[in-house]
Amino acid sequence: DRIGVIHERYQQYYKGLKIQFGVAITHTANGIVQSTNGELYNANNLDITPTLSKLDGFNTALDLTNATSFLWEDENQARIMEYSKPEGELLIFPNVKTGTVHLAYKYDIYATAPISRNELFIDANTGELLYVNPIIKHANKLVSKRDVKNNAKVLENTLTTMVTGTADTRYSGI
Repeated sequence: DRIGVIHERYQQYYKGLKIQFGVAITHTANGIVQSTNGELYNANNLDITPTLSKLDGFNTALDLTNATSFLWEDENQARIMEYSKPEGELLIFPNVKTGTVHLAYKYDIYATAPISRNELFIDANTGELLYVNPIIKHANKLVSKRDVKNNAKVLENTLTTMVTGTADTRYSGI
C-alpha cells in the first residue's frame, strides 16, 4: 500500500475444497507480520461426497432464477463478456447465522430476460438454496440529496468515529 505495508490474502481449503469466504489476510511491514485478520471456518468431519449431481444442482439454480433466456445462449455476447454456461463449483459454504458448514455447488447464473446475474449456492446433498449473491445490483428507488443528508445525520448520531478510507470496487476502480 502507500506506506509500504504488504497485504497478502490466503484462501482456506478443507480436503482440497475451497471454503467460501474463508480467507486470512496478513499485513507485513519490513518483512515482519504486523497483524492478521479474516474469517476461518471449521469444516472438520464434513463429508465431502455430494449426493446431488452437479446437473441436478444446476437445474435447481435455473428454476430459482425464473428467467426465460440466459447469456450463454448468445454465443457472441457470451464471448464478449468472457462468460460461459456454469458447470458448478463444488465447495464448502459456511452459514454464519447457524455456525454450520455445508457441502455446496456454486453457480454463476447470468440471465438476460429478465436481466440478473447471481451466484447461487445450492446444498450438494439436499438441493436447498443456501445463499444468493447478486452480482448485478438493482436499485428499486431513486434517492434524493435530502435522503442522503438525512441518512448521513442518522449515521453521525450513531457512529462515534468516522475515518477516510479507500475501496477496490468491481466497476469503478479505487
